[in-house]
Amino acid sequence: MKRNWNEDELLEHFVVVPIERKLIGNKTGASRLGFAVLLKYFQQEARFPSKKQDIPKVVVEFMAQQLGVASALFEEYRWGADERNFTYHRKQIREFFGFRELTAKDNELLTEWLHGQVQFTHDIDYLKNQSYSLFRKWKVEPPSIGSLNRMIDSAIDTFEKNLYQSTYHQLSPRTCSRLDALLESHVDEHSEEGFEEEFHEKMESDILTFRHLLSSPRKPSVSTMEMEVQKLLAIKHLHIPPGLFHHLTPKLVKKYRLRAATETVTEMRAHPAPIRYTLLAILFSHRHGEVIDYLADLLDEITLKFGNKAKYTTRKEAVKELERVQGKNKHIVNLLKATVDYPEGVIQDTLFPIVSPSTIQNIIKDMTKNNREYKEKIYTKMHASYRGYYRHAFSNILMNLTFRSNNKFHQPVIEAIQLIREYGESGQRYFAAGDEVPIEGVIQPKWKDVIIETDSKGIERVNRSIMKLQ
Repeated sequence: MKRNWNEDELLEHFVVVPIERKLIGNKTGASRLGFAVLLKYFQQEARFPSKKQDIPKVVVEFMAQQLGVASALFEEYRWGADERNFTYHRKQIREFFGFRELTAKDNELLTEWLHGQVQFTHDIDYLKNQSYSLFRKWKVEPPSIGSLNRMIDSAIDTFEKNLYQSTYHQLSPRTCSRLDALLESHVDEHSEEGFEEEFHEKMESDILTFRHLLSSPRKPSVSTMEMEVQKLLAIKHLHIPPGLFHHLTPKLVKKYRLRAATETVTEMRAHPAPIRYTLLAILFSHRHGEVIDYLADLLDEITLKFGNKAKYTTRKEAVKELERVQGKNKHIVNLLKATVDYPEGVIQDTLFPIVSPSTIQNIIKDMTKNNREYKEKIYTKMHASYRGYYRHAFSNILMNLTFRSNNKFHQPVIEAIQLIREYGESGQRYFAAGDEVPIEGVIQPKWKDVIIETDSKGIERVNRSIMKLQ
């Protein structure tokens, strides 16, 4: 029961109505107040308090005022299962509300219900509150708080023993051996000195320790991409069966992975094999998903980064070219006037003195530009960045991630990624003429005329390198 009640709440929940006064009858003194307090407490909670201190003082005082007795008498009320009066009062209150005492059969039903609930949550307060709601529905007086806690703990313990054993039986000796090897490589969690230096050394040697696999990714870069791919490959190397923990809710996965991540090596080694391997398998199974999510985000972020950089550079160059032809309109007007004034004149003598040949060339170049050229420049710069700096890291990600979707709308993208993976590190610029390259739903309409090129024979070819950047 909550500790604080305002006046309106007391009036709503703790007023003694005539039928209840009739039940209180001719009880006097401490017995009268004690009975009334138990009655209203049970009415609110559908159970009796474990001790007097469970009842807020403000409630006792409010009840005493209604009954015309001193609230101090409540301390004189004899409490406990051995007290005859106390036991009889509880019996009267149960019967008044149509409740009955707990039986062995009720305990069996609760145990069965708890075994079902702990498959989804181990939140003790939630399970306790739901158990009380169940007893209220059954109109049964619940067990004591201690007994209920023991029943909940027992259900969780049974669940965990089954989880540990079933997981252990599904892990191969090779997986268990590799998990133990990772534990052996665990850096002392109290020693931070030299970690950064060791981190870079491990990157170069391609050997990652327990601690490195759990480390957070650094700022987006090619080296970060390569490091995360190494983590992914190292976790795959453990050969933890995919989907092994799909039956666990996210909250339960979080419970066990945090336990595994925060225990010391000594504590982890002290566990029996089923517990140790289950905790580690849950930890790295979840870490596998985290690394994949980060790699996918990194792929998007870096592609966007060098795409924006290419657009910015191209725009900057375009502005510079425009600035090179200052007063373009004025030059054009002067040229037109000269051709009208001197229709028979020689260009070299008539026009060049007005506007220099280089300026005329710049004007022609500027006025004959089109949107396609602008897009091609952007893609050329993107491709240069990709080919010179990002290519290997991107290919590593594409080759080591699995792409799938149940949405039919996304299937063309999945097919395109698969086709790109088949070409791997091939230096071939175009897809083969016989390849069925997905276009609709993959390439944005505004980029089609850049990515789909027409060769000298009039055959359309899809630029593989540029399409990969889509």
